[in-house]
Amino acid sequence: MSVGTSIGGLVRYAQGGEWRLRTDAVRDEHVKEVMEAHGFEKFEDLSRFIGPNWGMALFGAAFEDMVSRTFEDGNPEHEQGNIVEVYLRRRGWKEKMLVKGYLTSLAESVPTLLEVLEVEPGRTVLVKDTLGADAGPVLVHEKTASTMVSPGDMLAGRLVASGKKTVFGGGLLLYLPEAVTRLRSELEARHGAGPLDRETLRAAAPLFSSIWLALHADEMARERDAEAEEDTDSDAEGSAGPAGD
Repeated sequence: MSVGTSIGGLVRYAQGGEWRLRTDAVRDEHVKEVMEAHGFEKFEDLSRFIGPNWGMALFGAAFEDMVSRTFEDGNPEHEQGNIVEVYLRRRGWKEKMLVKGYLTSLAESVPTLLEVLEVEPGRTVLVKDTLGADAGPVLVHEKTASTMVSPGDMLAGRLVASGKKTVFGGGLLLYLPEAVTRLRSELEARHGAGPLDRETLRAAAPLFSSIWLALHADEMARERDAEAEEDTDSDAEGSAGPAGD
Protein backbone atom coordinates (compact mmCIF):
# COMPACT_ATOMS: atom_id res chain seq x y z
CA MET A 1 0.00 0.00 0.00
CA SER A 2 1.63 3.26 -1.08
CA VAL A 3 1.63 6.24 1.24
CA GLY A 4 0.18 8.45 -1.50
CA THR A 5 -2.78 6.12 -1.97
CA SER A 6 -3.30 5.80 1.77
CA ILE A 7 -3.60 9.51 2.50
CA GLY A 8 -5.15 10.69 -0.78
CA GLY A 9 -8.63 11.11 0.70
CA LEU A 10 -7.27 12.89 3.75
CA VAL A 11 -5.15 15.26 1.63
CA ARG A 12 -8.21 16.20 -0.40
CA TYR A 13 -10.24 16.75 2.78
CA ALA A 14 -7.50 19.02 4.13
CA GLN A 15 -7.87 21.33 1.10
CA GLY A 16 -11.18 22.68 2.40
CA GLY A 17 -12.03 25.50 4.79
CA GLU A 18 -10.11 25.88 8.02
CA TRP A 19 -8.02 22.77 7.34
CA ARG A 20 -6.44 24.43 4.30
CA LEU A 21 -5.46 27.42 6.43
CA ARG A 22 -4.09 25.16 9.14
CA THR A 23 -2.13 23.10 6.62
CA ASP A 24 -0.57 26.24 5.13
CA ALA A 25 0.23 27.65 8.58
CA VAL A 26 2.01 24.48 9.70
CA ARG A 27 3.90 24.28 6.41
CA ASP A 28 5.12 27.84 6.98
CA GLU A 29 6.56 26.75 10.33
CA HIS A 30 8.68 24.23 8.43
CA VAL A 31 9.86 26.31 5.47
CA LYS A 32 9.05 30.02 5.73
CA GLU A 33 12.31 31.14 7.33
CA VAL A 34 14.40 29.49 4.64
CA MET A 35 12.09 30.68 1.88
CA GLU A 36 12.50 34.27 3.02
CA ALA A 37 16.27 33.87 3.33
CA HIS A 38 16.47 32.73 -0.31
CA GLY A 39 13.85 35.11 -1.69
CA PHE A 40 11.08 32.62 -2.48
CA GLU A 41 7.49 33.80 -2.15
CA LYS A 42 5.77 30.50 -3.01
CA PHE A 43 6.42 26.96 -1.84
CA GLU A 44 6.26 25.83 -5.47
CA ASP A 45 9.27 28.04 -6.27
CA LEU A 46 11.21 26.53 -3.38
CA SER A 47 10.27 23.03 -4.53
CA ARG A 48 11.59 23.67 -8.03
CA PHE A 49 14.82 25.04 -6.56
CA ILE A 50 15.59 22.08 -4.29
CA GLY A 51 14.11 19.49 -6.66
CA PRO A 52 10.55 18.13 -6.84
CA ASN A 53 11.33 14.93 -4.95
CA TRP A 54 12.67 16.83 -1.97
CA GLY A 55 9.79 19.28 -2.32
CA MET A 56 7.35 16.39 -1.96
CA ALA A 57 9.26 15.08 1.05
CA LEU A 58 9.05 18.50 2.71
CA PHE A 59 5.35 18.73 1.96
CA GLY A 60 4.95 15.28 3.47
CA ALA A 61 6.84 16.24 6.63
CA ALA A 62 4.76 19.37 7.13
CA PHE A 63 1.47 17.65 6.31
CA GLU A 64 2.21 14.79 8.69
CA ASP A 65 2.98 17.36 11.38
CA MET A 66 -0.43 18.97 10.83
CA VAL A 67 -2.08 15.54 10.88
CA SER A 68 -0.56 14.77 14.28
CA ARG A 69 -1.81 18.00 15.89
CA THR A 70 -5.05 18.81 17.69
CA PHE A 71 -6.68 22.14 16.83
CA GLU A 72 -9.00 24.08 19.11
CA ASP A 73 -9.55 27.65 17.93
CA GLY A 74 -12.87 28.33 19.65
CA ASN A 75 -14.68 29.16 16.40
CA PRO A 76 -18.04 27.32 16.40
CA GLU A 77 -18.06 27.33 12.59
CA HIS A 78 -14.75 25.46 12.41
CA GLU A 79 -14.13 21.76 12.85
CA GLN A 80 -12.09 21.19 15.97
CA GLY A 81 -9.74 18.43 17.12
CA ASN A 82 -7.49 16.15 15.11
CA ILE A 83 -8.09 16.02 11.36
CA VAL A 84 -7.81 12.22 11.17
CA GLU A 85 -10.47 11.77 13.85
CA VAL A 86 -12.72 14.28 12.08
CA TYR A 87 -12.10 12.75 8.65
CA LEU A 88 -12.73 9.18 9.76
CA ARG A 89 -15.89 10.23 11.58
CA ARG A 90 -17.24 11.98 8.48
CA ARG A 91 -15.71 10.03 5.60
CA GLY A 92 -14.38 6.86 7.18
CA TRP A 93 -17.03 4.72 5.50
CA LYS A 94 -15.16 5.33 2.24
CA GLU A 95 -11.86 3.94 3.50
CA LYS A 96 -10.66 0.36 3.93
CA MET A 97 -9.72 -0.87 7.38
CA LEU A 98 -6.02 -0.93 6.43
CA VAL A 99 -6.14 2.75 5.46
CA LYS A 100 -8.05 3.68 8.62
CA GLY A 101 -5.39 1.97 10.70
CA TYR A 102 -2.59 3.69 8.79
CA LEU A 103 -4.16 7.14 9.22
CA THR A 104 -4.73 6.57 12.93
CA SER A 105 -1.12 5.50 13.36
CA LEU A 106 0.05 8.52 11.37
CA ALA A 107 -1.91 10.84 13.66
CA GLU A 108 -0.21 9.27 16.67
CA SER A 109 3.29 9.29 15.16
CA VAL A 110 6.18 11.61 16.00
CA PRO A 111 9.27 12.60 14.00
CA THR A 112 12.64 11.33 15.11
CA LEU A 113 16.18 10.74 13.88
CA LEU A 114 16.67 7.17 12.67
CA GLU A 115 19.98 5.41 12.15
CA VAL A 116 20.03 2.83 9.36
CA LEU A 117 21.44 -0.44 10.69
CA GLU A 118 20.81 -2.93 7.90
CA VAL A 119 19.27 -2.83 4.43
CA GLU A 120 17.68 -5.51 2.28
CA PRO A 121 17.34 -3.62 -1.02
CA GLY A 122 13.83 -3.62 -2.41
CA ARG A 123 12.33 -4.97 0.80
CA THR A 124 13.28 -3.70 4.26
CA VAL A 125 15.37 -1.28 6.30
CA LEU A 126 16.36 -1.97 9.91
CA VAL A 127 16.54 1.30 11.86
CA LYS A 128 17.15 2.54 15.38
CA ASP A 129 15.58 5.62 16.96
CA THR A 130 18.47 7.78 18.21
CA LEU A 131 16.39 10.43 20.00
CA GLY A 132 13.41 8.76 21.67
CA ALA A 133 13.24 6.60 24.76
CA ASP A 134 12.67 3.40 22.75
CA ALA A 135 16.08 2.58 21.31
CA GLY A 136 15.30 -0.93 20.06
CA PRO A 137 15.74 -1.74 16.36
CA VAL A 138 12.64 -1.58 14.14
CA LEU A 139 12.23 -3.42 10.85
CA VAL A 140 10.68 -1.10 8.28
CA HIS A 141 9.09 -2.53 5.14
CA GLU A 142 9.99 -0.04 2.44
CA LYS A 143 10.55 -0.93 -1.20
CA THR A 144 11.77 2.40 -2.60
CA ALA A 145 13.76 3.82 0.31
CA SER A 146 15.52 0.50 0.83
CA THR A 147 17.21 0.93 -2.55
CA MET A 148 18.43 4.44 -1.71
CA VAL A 149 19.94 4.20 1.79
CA SER A 150 22.94 2.44 3.31
CA PRO A 151 23.93 1.31 6.80
CA GLY A 152 25.09 4.32 8.79
CA ASP A 153 22.78 6.79 7.04
CA MET A 154 20.65 9.02 9.26
CA LEU A 155 17.01 9.68 8.36
CA ALA A 156 14.56 12.19 9.80
CA GLY A 157 11.03 10.86 9.59
CA ARG A 158 8.18 8.95 11.16
CA LEU A 159 7.50 5.26 11.70
CA VAL A 160 3.91 4.34 10.93
CA ALA A 161 1.98 1.09 11.32
CA SER A 162 0.44 -0.31 8.14
CA GLY A 163 -1.40 -3.46 9.11
CA LYS A 164 1.12 -5.70 10.86
CA LYS A 165 4.08 -3.96 9.25
CA THR A 166 5.94 -0.74 9.99
CA VAL A 167 6.58 1.72 7.16
CA PHE A 168 8.14 5.16 6.81
CA GLY A 169 5.91 8.20 6.64
CA GLY A 170 6.01 10.30 3.49
CA GLY A 171 8.21 13.08 4.88
CA LEU A 172 11.53 11.21 4.96
CA LEU A 173 14.69 13.35 4.83
CA LEU A 174 18.29 12.16 4.49
CA TYR A 175 20.31 13.84 7.24
CA LEU A 176 23.99 14.48 6.51
CA PRO A 177 26.47 14.75 9.43
CA GLU A 178 26.30 18.56 9.64
CA ALA A 179 22.51 18.43 9.91
CA VAL A 180 22.70 15.71 12.59
CA THR A 181 25.12 17.79 14.64
CA ARG A 182 22.99 20.91 14.33
CA LEU A 183 19.78 19.09 15.23
CA ARG A 184 21.29 17.40 18.28
CA SER A 185 22.80 20.68 19.46
CA GLU A 186 19.51 22.53 19.08
CA LEU A 187 17.47 19.85 20.83
CA GLU A 188 19.97 19.60 23.69
CA ALA A 189 19.95 23.39 24.13
CA ARG A 190 16.16 23.36 24.36
CA HIS A 191 15.50 20.17 26.27
CA GLY A 192 18.76 18.97 27.80
CA ALA A 193 20.65 15.76 27.14
CA GLY A 194 19.04 12.34 27.15
CA PRO A 195 16.10 10.65 25.43
CA LEU A 196 13.17 12.86 24.42
CA ASP A 197 9.55 11.98 25.13
CA ARG A 198 6.99 11.75 22.36
CA GLU A 199 5.35 15.11 23.01
CA THR A 200 8.71 16.86 22.86
CA LEU A 201 9.47 15.18 19.53
CA ARG A 202 6.00 16.00 18.22
CA ALA A 203 6.46 19.69 19.03
CA ALA A 204 9.92 19.70 17.42
CA ALA A 205 8.64 18.60 14.01
CA PRO A 206 9.28 21.93 12.23
CA LEU A 207 12.87 21.91 13.49
CA PHE A 208 13.65 18.66 11.64
CA SER A 209 12.54 20.21 8.34
CA SER A 210 14.00 23.68 8.81
CA ILE A 211 17.50 22.46 9.71
CA TRP A 212 17.58 20.05 6.76
CA LEU A 213 16.17 22.65 4.39
CA ALA A 214 18.51 25.45 5.47
CA LEU A 215 21.60 23.33 4.77
CA HIS A 216 20.24 21.82 1.55
CA ALA A 217 19.11 25.19 0.16
CA ASP A 218 22.48 26.77 0.97
CA GLU A 219 24.26 23.95 -0.87
CA MET A 220 21.96 24.31 -3.87
CA ALA A 221 22.59 28.06 -3.91
CA ARG A 222 26.37 27.53 -3.87
CA GLU A 223 26.10 25.08 -6.76
CA ARG A 224 23.92 27.53 -8.70
CA ASP A 225 26.35 30.40 -8.13
CA ALA A 226 29.33 28.24 -9.12
CA GLU A 227 27.62 27.20 -12.35
CA ALA A 228 26.75 30.82 -13.10
CA GLU A 229 30.37 31.84 -12.55
CA GLU A 230 31.59 29.08 -14.87
CA ASP A 231 29.13 30.22 -17.55
CA THR A 232 30.34 33.80 -17.17
CA ASP A 233 33.98 32.73 -17.50
CA SER A 234 33.15 30.65 -20.59
CA ASP A 235 31.31 33.57 -22.20
CA ALA A 236 34.25 35.88 -21.48
CA GLU A 237 36.73 33.47 -23.03
CA GLY A 238 34.51 33.01 -26.07
CA SER A 239 34.08 36.73 -26.64
CA ALA A 240 37.82 37.36 -26.42
CA GLY A 241 38.40 35.32 -29.60
CA PRO A 242 41.78 34.02 -30.80
CA ALA A 243 44.85 36.07 -30.06
CA GLY A 244 46.28 38.06 -32.97
CA ASP A 245 49.78 37.68 -34.42
